Amino acid sequence: MKTSFRELLKQGRPILLDGAMGTRLYDRGIFINQSFDQVNLSHPDYVARIHREYVEAGADVVETNTFGANRFRLTHFGLEDQLERINAEGVRLAKEAAGDEVLVAGSLGPPGIKVEPYGPTSFDEVYAAYKEQAAVLAREGVDLFVLETFSRQAEVREAVRGIREVSDKPIIACLTINDYGQTLYGTEPVYLVPQLEALDIDVIGLNCSVGPRVIFDVMEQLVNYCSKPLAAIPNAGMPKSVDGRNIYLCTPEYMETFAKRFLKLGVSVIGGCCGTEPEHIAAMRKAIGHGRAFSAETRAKRAKPADIRNHPVEAVPLEKRSNWGRKIKEGEFVYSVEIVPPKGCDPTRTLKRIKKLKDAGVDAVNIPDGPRASSRMSPMVLALMAEQQVEMETILHYCCRDRNILGIQSDLLGGFAAGLKNILAVTGDPPKLGDYPDATAVFDVDSIGLTGIIERLNHGLDIGANPLSKPTAYAIGVALNPVAVNEEEEIRRFEWKARAGADFCITQPVFDAKTFLDFHEKVAHLGIPVVAGVWPLASYKNAEFMNNEVPGITIPEETMARMRDAGSGDKARETGLAIALENVEVILDKIAGVQISAPLGKVSLALAVADGVRAMVQKARA
Repeated sequence: MKTSFRELLKQGRPILLDGAMGTRLYDRGIFINQSFDQVNLSHPDYVARIHREYVEAGADVVETNTFGANRFRLTHFGLEDQLERINAEGVRLAKEAAGDEVLVAGSLGPPGIKVEPYGPTSFDEVYAAYKEQAAVLAREGVDLFVLETFSRQAEVREAVRGIREVSDKPIIACLTINDYGQTLYGTEPVYLVPQLEALDIDVIGLNCSVGPRVIFDVMEQLVNYCSKPLAAIPNAGMPKSVDGRNIYLCTPEYMETFAKRFLKLGVSVIGGCCGTEPEHIAAMRKAIGHGRAFSAETRAKRAKPADIRNHPVEAVPLEKRSNWGRKIKEGEFVYSVEIVPPKGCDPTRTLKRIKKLKDAGVDAVNIPDGPRASSRMSPMVLALMAEQQVEMETILHYCCRDRNILGIQSDLLGGFAAGLKNILAVTGDPPKLGDYPDATAVFDVDSIGLTGIIERLNHGLDIGANPLSKPTAYAIGVALNPVAVNEEEEIRRFEWKARAGADFCITQPVFDAKTFLDFHEKVAHLGIPVVAGVWPLASYKNAEFMNNEVPGITIPEETMARMRDAGSGDKARETGLAIALENVEVILDKIAGVQISAPLGKVSLALAVADGVRAMVQKARA
């Protein structure tokens, strides 16, 4: 007769989990470009044998081979239609090996995709995916659940929410940490204790990524603050590459030593992750066989409140972040002009153009970040030069293509410290569209994730929810395309950008006022001020290029015909100016301002648009 997991915890008896599954399947020839969870169907004998070996080694709990069997991860392999079979077979194989004495834990890993605010997947979608997977595991009879290798407490929260919709069985929830004892987002686990303890879980743990030494060091802190039982599930050390294979070098004796140390600390659940084999588990069984962990009552008495340092602060009001933000907040019509960074290292001519815009009363200059994936002077450096040398407020377009999440945060913190005030968060054009199609892209996050990062910095927290000495105060802009090919997707993404913290949006150049109005009606409920992009076409050649070679731009045939008839030279520029002003006049009462492009660097053409729009605004508000 099995003793329940909760009864074992109550008794204070140390509980031994099994060891690695993924690395052992790899050793049997299952390559990493395959779904290890699908092996439940393709090679069930492999999985069954691994479970039996851990049972024979003395494990109290074996985990199902379902770590990556959620809908997100299975979809990556085209296996989403096999979700139920994979999870059900995973439980069957584990139960068969466990027999009547050993408990079976349903293993659930992280979602495997970017979740808000770092990506477009919502918490509700994550919750639904875990509810779906947990429902199968619960129906097939697992005794408990283990959440493994999570990087974010927020994703643990949604997994717990999903499980609790279908089961009241015990839950072990584990975060993973790096060599510095922090989560992969840079948070010290001790500061996540209050959030984790608030969840309906039974055990808080650390697993994977590092060996026993690092996990032990962190456990020494957690044991003093956590009132719930703790789990320590380290790798067999850090892997070393030998002839192209990752080899884990921790001996069973070394793992045995740390099992004793974990037990002495009062850790209740001990096990092994990547690289651990039956020999390691047998040695750990030997180490803890006659020991005793803290009982639940003892732990509750020992724990003291953790110092909660990661509480967000109030963001600076938009009207105090920048002059641009103030004007938008107060309902003043705003004007910006887009100036592309030079291709060389001499910004003299570009700064002269910016000075001309300032003298003409333009509110801000927009500086794009590698437009069409072209290689130009750093837009951030040009923006700082404009702010410092010309005293012109800038709106820096910042894209995700070229930086990882750490570089993004560093840039944003440094840019704010140096004087930048406004950011337009954009995903960025793929490198294949630009000058160097073989260049690689990063895209750790997209524009939605970037918006969320900036919003968090504005609340005084870094990407790991660690407190900053001072919050940033960026006015956050996002892009919007009223003529997107997939309108439904564009609206969905804009809704996410609004939720992530957008203060205003700037559209692609508007060449079709009617389409803009139809689209605006569908997003007006979000309440995000819209700055309309305006591009005064300089010639038919310019129009033809824009319509056919610039992503996200669609020019109506009627407009193309007018530009074709106008030809080139002054008549073409006058026609392009007239078209731009006609479109603005139609949409004027729906927009908060204009962002005017300067085709071929012709600032005079952009200023002519600004003068025409000012006259309209004055007339409309007279």
